[in-house]
Amino acid sequence: MNAIARFMESHPRAKKLWDRLCDHGARYWLVALGLTILGVVFGSYIDDHHRWTDMRYAATQEMQDLFSRLRRPLYRLPPNSTVLVFVGDQEYWSDELAGRSPIKRDYLARVIEAVDKAGANVIALDFDLRAPLANPSRDFPAYMQETSKLVQSINALATRHRPIVLATSIRFAGANGYQEEGNVYDCDILPAAPSEPCPEVSRGYVQLPYDVRRVPLPLDVDNKAPHKSPVESFATAIVKCVDPVAYRRTVNNGKDELPFAGYIPLKNFPASKGGQGGMSASEVLGAQCAAQKCLRGKIVIISGNWNSRASGVGPRVDLHGSPVGPVPGAMIHANYVEAMLDDRASSPLPQWLVRSLEILAVIFLALVMALISSGWLQLAAVVGTTLFMLALNFFLQDLGMFFDFFVPTVMLLGHVVAHKIYEWWEIAHSVEAAAHV
Repeated sequence: MNAIARFMESHPRAKKLWDRLCDHGARYWLVALGLTILGVVFGSYIDDHHRWTDMRYAATQEMQDLFSRLRRPLYRLPPNSTVLVFVGDQEYWSDELAGRSPIKRDYLARVIEAVDKAGANVIALDFDLRAPLANPSRDFPAYMQETSKLVQSINALATRHRPIVLATSIRFAGANGYQEEGNVYDCDILPAAPSEPCPEVSRGYVQLPYDVRRVPLPLDVDNKAPHKSPVESFATAIVKCVDPVAYRRTVNNGKDELPFAGYIPLKNFPASKGGQGGMSASEVLGAQCAAQKCLRGKIVIISGNWNSRASGVGPRVDLHGSPVGPVPGAMIHANYVEAMLDDRASSPLPQWLVRSLEILAVIFLALVMALISSGWLQLAAVVGTTLFMLALNFFLQDLGMFFDFFVPTVMLLGHVVAHKIYEWWEIAHSVEAAAHV
């Protein structure tokens, strides 16, 4: 204490600032402390319960659009490796498919054969192929012939060493963790060689995480084997076939938390004539030159994008919220693939560091509010701190980290508003007291 007193006596300016801090009294600092604790708890609640995801998606995309405009001369964000092929209303509600669920498997066989002839590098079939009957997994007798045709086409691709990734599904099985569900192709697909880094026929689970800004990674599932075996996600299974280095980089990067990925809008993907993104299955089956040129050497994801009730009526199937609005699930998988291949999949900041930054930001603003009496200067401090958070997020994304600045910004503004309301209440109370004297 004596050392502090001597320091204050020898540094009058420091003593003046200290006195100004003390003049605010214990109530000011208790409010600041309470808001800090409330902000940390509230931020954890939002993260843990996935609240306000639509608003956070929108904020993420607005920031990405801003940074893209700033960096446009140096950075472009097109889909370099993936092409989407959709079975849309034109195909699904036609006489051939007749709006049937499950979709006719022999039709899917024709589509993958056409994609193979176009020279695709990898074919990924994003359709629900879960088996309705278990032990063993098998299809209904009425569908067995068309399912057999699909399996034959898949095996024919495998014998020609054309990698194909099939969709599988997982479910939460309580204490046993995750369990993979049976598929109609389980018993008839050619077995993969264990030594191959990428088998010609592989599978990946298509379930998306709660926050679709995060890349789903391989999961250990219970397949009734002596030990749990990992099942790739749909995106990591694709990348494993194309670029093992990018696969290992992403998987090793996400051991503790799932990495984040930047988003490419659907309109940026190669599209059919007059389309909004993605090629139509009819174009591919018609062997049109433009479609074949788009597919050659690409990762082709085949999926459904039809209206659920009738042609043009009802919500589209497999639609998910994302930072670029409601989009087909295949587009989200394609974004994951592009992000991993372009090394844009980045780890979030450690939770302890995020909380530390939030607390330090609140302490800084509390000190500024106590030392500055001008309302305009206080506003400038809030704006400057918010801009600092934005700039920090900008540079951390380039370094492979992501910082969600939403919660600290709310905390900072909340502290300013609460303190100003308290000051106005004190002024009004003192004026009222003087009027009664």
